[in-house]
Amino acid sequence: YYSCFSDICFGDSITPISSEVQAEEGQAVTLICNYNTTSTGTQYLFWYRQSPNRSPEYLIQTDTYSGSNRKDGYETRVDKDSKRVWFKISEPGAADGAVYYCALRPTVIWSSRAVLVNLTVTQFHLYS
Repeated sequence: YYSCFSDICFGDSITPISSEVQAEEGQAVTLICNYNTTSTGTQYLFWYRQSPNRSPEYLIQTDTYSGSNRKDGYETRVDKDSKRVWFKISEPGAADGAVYYCALRPTVIWSSRAVLVNLTVTQFHLYS
């Protein structure tokens, strides 16, 4: 969201630390986004997943008031001082290989404030 006055624009943004992340099956993985906003109120941050040939699905959210949230093997937390949000998948499986979106509220998944991280999950084999 951007607003302009006298050719000076202010806006919110959110960007991933890395746009490509690799994980091993069963090994925890964390995705990280930095955000910036001109708003001084509570910020709401969302995570979505889009599997191949599927619509995006909402996974979890957090906000700068509560700071963290856990749900269904996912964990997210936000640090309002560093303006960074983390998303952790405890035990990723093959089905978790997808495009993930971190978004800053108010949001529409395809807006300029939703950005993607492509997560590839590979099988890990331990041989003795």
